[in-house]
Formats: sequence, C-alpha cells, structure tokens
Amino acid sequence: MNIQSKFIIEGNLVLPDQIKYGQLVICNEYIKELVFDNKYFQKPDFLIDTTKYVSPGFVDIQINGGFGKDFKIDEDAIQVVSDNIYKYGTTSFCATIPTSRLEVYYFHSIKMVENFNYNGKAKFLGFHNEGPLLNPERTGAHDPAEIIKASDIDFDHYINDYTKIVTIAPEVENSKEIIKKLLKKKLKIGIGHSNATHNELLNVLDEENMIVIHLFNVMSQMNSKDPGIVGSAFANENIWVSIIADGIHIHPASLKSFWKARQNKNRIVCISDASPVTGLEEGIYKLGERVIERLNDRANLDNGKLVGSIFSLDTAIRNLIYTCQCSLIDAVNTVSLNPVKFLGLENEIGQIKNGNKADLVILNSEYQVEKTFIEGKLVYNSSSQF
Repeated sequence: MNIQSKFIIEGNLVLPDQIKYGQLVICNEYIKELVFDNKYFQKPDFLIDTTKYVSPGFVDIQINGGFGKDFKIDEDAIQVVSDNIYKYGTTSFCATIPTSRLEVYYFHSIKMVENFNYNGKAKFLGFHNEGPLLNPERTGAHDPAEIIKASDIDFDHYINDYTKIVTIAPEVENSKEIIKKLLKKKLKIGIGHSNATHNELLNVLDEENMIVIHLFNVMSQMNSKDPGIVGSAFANENIWVSIIADGIHIHPASLKSFWKARQNKNRIVCISDASPVTGLEEGIYKLGERVIERLNDRANLDNGKLVGSIFSLDTAIRNLIYTCQCSLIDAVNTVSLNPVKFLGLENEIGQIKNGNKADLVILNSEYQVEKTFIEGKLVYNSSSQF
C-alpha cells in the first residue's frame, strides 16, 4: 500500500476499556477521528472481517536483541530489530543492554543510534540499562564479572540522552543515592536481579516511576517471614510489574495466581525479554563470547541457564488469554497502553486515540498478527485477504 494522505479502517477496535465496532480515519501518520455511528461511516479502504480485531501496536520495554543481533555487542542491532520485529506486532521498543562495562551503556549505545536509519518500521524509544548494579547472588544470565559497586559508577559514562530505564537491585550498597540521581534525571527505574526484602523495597519505592522487572525471575520470593519482591507485588496494587508470559519463565499456575490476585491490571506490563536468537532457526549460535542454544521453546547458555526468551508480544497476548482466561482488552493493554503509560507516552502511541500515531495491528480470531501498520503505513501483511 502506498502512503496516502487519508484512509479508513473499519472493524472491531480494541480500545482501552472496550471492543467497539467502528471506523478509524487516518491522516498521514496519525489517527484523526474515531467514528462509531454507522450513519456517518464512509467507504473504508480496509474492511476488517468481524472475526478479527484492530489493536494498538505493541510496545516492548525489555528486549535484548533478536534475529542474530545483540544490543550489547552489535552496532547494527537496533536497525536489524527495527526491520524485523514489526512482523510480530511490535511497533516500538526499548533496546535492553544487560550487565556490561559502563562504556558499553554509553559509547556503544550512541554508536548503535548513529548507525540506525529509521525507515518506517518499528520505532526505537531508547535504552533500558539492565545493570550493572545488580545483586551478585541474582545474576541469572548476566556476566557476574561485570557487576560493579555503586561507588564506581561514573554517570558521564553510564547514561546518555537515549537512556529511558535503568534496572537496579535496591539493596546493594549506596543504591539509594544512585536511585535518587536517576529519578532526578527523569529516568524510570527497574527493580530486578535483587534479593531485596519487603522493607528494602518500600524504603526506595516510587510507585509512579519504578517497575518490578520480570516478576518471579531472579528476585527474592514470597515466604511466611518476608514477602520479598514477589510478595510485595502481590500485596501492593500500585506497584508496576513486568512479566515474561512465555510459559517458561513463569509456570502457568504462578502466572494465573498473580493475574487473579491483581485487581488492578493497569500496571501489568508484558515484556518479551527476547534474546538475540529470537527469530532464528533452532541451533547453536556464537554471539560475541557467548554460545546460545536456540531450542524450540527457549534459549539457553552453554551452562543450561535461560538467557532471555525466544517469544514475542503477540504470544504473550495468547498465553494470557488461554492461561488466565482474561479478556482480549486486558491482554492487549499489557503490551500497548500499560507500557506507554509507564513511560509517559500514552498521548503518542500505545492506544487507539485521536491524535496518536496510527500504529496498529490486525489480529485474527486466534489472536495472531495478520497485518501491522506503523504511522499509517501498512508494513506487514501475512495474506492478501481482508
């Protein structure tokens, strides 16, 4: 489809609080108007079958790479991910850099941006620095040799103008001072790879600007003596939480328990935590100094540890619906409206709303991606049928 100054999509629109049949009037890259009274319908350019849905584009705030590229080591990684991930419905993403040297977070990330030529595919929103201020006892797949003390942080070589989120373990020495500095710079804080107690979390908690990263994974668990981070997320409805709903990182029963316990679904964010081998065939790959085995359902290091996931956010929608018996609305919100609300971008992307970018995904009756629009342009079409 060529770029038009105006076109109309008609179908079941997935709004933040309801699914409603209507028309989307798109001018250039923006949603200009929503029309629900069929007396005012115009002839649509895209008439979507009533068994399908028009969803906002997905927003992934934690993705480590994909398609053979690693944000930690490859200077063309943003370009390659942007040019491929939209096929799975993701229209915007934060490139995540796991525990690294400070120069990687700063100079290497700038080099990636300089090498990125945006061509109308998935939008790069900024960087998520996951580490290096993590608990050495909760490294997961991160390199423990690169974890450093807060006293060794040089902000001039750690964060830059593209940094959006920094994940930190709040119990590590001097972390409180670092968190204060990051919040003062208007950055968002991830809480992860941490052994923090309930009280240690509460002592630093900023409910609007912090998010528990990949709940259940590499963090203090709930027990009878201390809720830990997991129990705190169950107890406090206002804590932002991200989850990897791939059926591997969280047992389906644990995911269902959390979903049922959480009345406030508006602060649940699904992330892919996708590894660099996402989108590749099964096999063994050498990426930098690491060897990653891409299996049919997961990615492992040569020591058997999970290293991110191999799934995308469209799968998260399906898993939430089938595992938790939740509504399509709530599932879609976890990958669109909720992450952009956390980032403060809800008036730009992440929901079907007048004035927002026309980033849209057509889902079929099985909640699989059939088409992706980015800024009013059809960039992916799995078939020629509407």
